Amino acid sequence: MTIYWTLFIYPIFFALIEKPRKYFKKPRLPYYQITLWIISSLVLIIFIGLRDNVGGDWGSYQTYFFSFENRNLIDILNPAEDIGYALINWIIAQYGLSVHFVNLVCAIIFSSCLCYFCSKMERPFLALTVSFPYLILVVAMGYTRQSVAIGLSMLAIQFLIRKSFIKFFIIIFLAALFHKTAIALFALGVFVSAGNKLTILIASLFLAALLSISGVFSEYYDLYRYYIIDDYQSQGAAIRVALLIPPALLFLMWFKHFNFLDMESRIWKLFAIGSITLMIGLLFTDASTAIDRLALYLLPLQLAIFSSLPDTIKNAPDSSSVLIIFIVILYLMVMFVWLNFAYHSLYWLPYKNLLFELI
Repeated sequence: MTIYWTLFIYPIFFALIEKPRKYFKKPRLPYYQITLWIISSLVLIIFIGLRDNVGGDWGSYQTYFFSFENRNLIDILNPAEDIGYALINWIIAQYGLSVHFVNLVCAIIFSSCLCYFCSKMERPFLALTVSFPYLILVVAMGYTRQSVAIGLSMLAIQFLIRKSFIKFFIIIFLAALFHKTAIALFALGVFVSAGNKLTILIASLFLAALLSISGVFSEYYDLYRYYIIDDYQSQGAAIRVALLIPPALLFLMWFKHFNFLDMESRIWKLFAIGSITLMIGLLFTDASTAIDRLALYLLPLQLAIFSSLPDTIKNAPDSSSVLIIFIVILYLMVMFVWLNFAYHSLYWLPYKNLLFELI
């Protein structure tokens, strides 16, 4: 458990001393900050990608990897697979390597996208602090396939903020090849485009291509049946979705005070409404697993809102420090509760890493 707390101190330290982006004269971060983010990415890649027998689904992913040792490429290009993740497994298996290298590739994608997303926030290291207890520790180290989809979706959001719609849809298309639930994010691009006909056309083309690759509706019906009809339950879903409600309500009630671009405000408003909708769905339906999986794509809302919150009160300069400390304490508590009381946290303990074994 020590390794988790030690690594968590790293973003917390910089979150307590960093200045918001508005203090920099240029929109681009200074070189020392870029260096810090490169180091942060490398640390996360090693921490997540070289873990050994850590995570609730480790055994399932390892069994899945072994199934590719004697399969040909044509076999894996079928609707039953998440083609992007399957292809990585197949390539690694052909070289006689282990599942650790699959995790390493996935960690490179996730960590690079996460750090890039955080670096664009008002207080980048505060955003990384918020991401650590759940998005990094639980999602990236437990839901390997979906973590790649979530990482790519965060990259796509940054393109969407800059109104690069084609890049957004391309990246969401790639994300859906790692986890089919990412297809829900196509709607985000359509909604924030304010009815732009070209955007809708582009989204439709990518969606049609994705559905074709995925066997049209057959695999999505299987997901619907698994998550909805079969009443499969997800333990702790209520707590995880509940964590989205405070930033959602804060933004909806206080959105004029956040220093967001117009497109950013549209995106986070949709995320906030989506978070509240999922909580209502959790209260009145039994589809907790489906809601839990979809809620993972809304986690960037926490990073965006809480990393901007300290700078929303303009006339009280000391308030930013108080809010930063409050947010840090909140996520220290989240991590403490999860590590000590979560039902599946035992699969994360003790932490083991291939690098430690080599040393």
